[in-house]
Amino acid sequence: RLLSVYAFVRELRAGRVVAGAAAPSQAVQLLTVHGAKGLEARAVVIADSDRAARPAERATVLVDWAVEQAAPRCVAFVKSIASAPPSLAAMVEAEVRAGQREALNGLYVAMTRAREWLVFSHNEARTPDPQRSWWQRSQPWAEPWAPARHTAAPPTTGAPTVNVPTLPALRWQATVLPAPSARDAAAAQLGQAVHRLLEWAGRPGAVLSPVELVAASSASAAAVGLAPADAPRVHDVARQVLTSPACARFFAGPALLWAGNEVPVSEAGEVLRIDRLVLLAGDRGRNTWWVLDYKLQAAQASLPSYREQVRRYMAAVLALQPGDAVRGALITGQGALIEV
Repeated sequence: RLLSVYAFVRELRAGRVVAGAAAPSQAVQLLTVHGAKGLEARAVVIADSDRAARPAERATVLVDWAVEQAAPRCVAFVKSIASAPPSLAAMVEAEVRAGQREALNGLYVAMTRAREWLVFSHNEARTPDPQRSWWQRSQPWAEPWAPARHTAAPPTTGAPTVNVPTLPALRWQATVLPAPSARDAAAAQLGQAVHRLLEWAGRPGAVLSPVELVAASSASAAAVGLAPADAPRVHDVARQVLTSPACARFFAGPALLWAGNEVPVSEAGEVLRIDRLVLLAGDRGRNTWWVLDYKLQAAQASLPSYREQVRRYMAAVLALQPGDAVRGALITGQGALIEV
């Protein structure tokens, strides 16, 4: 629905497009050429490859400094490349050649990311720049692609018959949901604060000291609207989880190879979010993915519906990491690990 890559990036920056923090392994990646250095993919699409000519550079510095010389031969501050004096013509020409060479270097990097398919696309430039246009440079060696044309149906004799399905009239039926009790609302807020605190404490390389954990507990409680007096409860629950012999390995330690919070996955066409997904090193070189779901109330961990939910998470991870070991568990507010 957006006409250019730049328009899509602009939507992302404006916050109008929701993007997950961790992308699935098969997701399409949108990268700059410099950001793609060292990476490869089966198919690479070089978008917007016929960029419009840039206006002449303004307020720049021209430097004539040979590598073997101890000092520059000339340094010139110019208001505009287009209006540089004739005495700087050679330096201006060298600057233009360097820019063209840099454009070719970028094209080389972009093209060599592809293993099987390399596709160029472009929007027609209003002011073409043949010297820097990757689209024009690729045309002599590229094979044009055109979508398959659909042939029109043969004309029919007589008046055509059109059948328009009609939905039945919508009948509204009011559903009265019981209002949550004040106790349930407080428990939900506490759970949100603990979740947030565990996310902060579980970031790679973010091992919080006892003093930092106390301060983070206050910040997490305030972020979800809890009173300052509730911060110690948030701290106590998170501390029990982080220091639990069964759960500490999921938040810090040499065996922790990767960790993510609120990781989006897809299972049976439905988008799910895993509270915490970690990769732990195994004893014999076999790493294990752990799907972890926070259930701060011990009674919740015994419900079959929650266990089935974790099994769905595990199935989604196994589909993304076929052949890897995947285990799942519920973590209670007392630091207990209940494996599914």
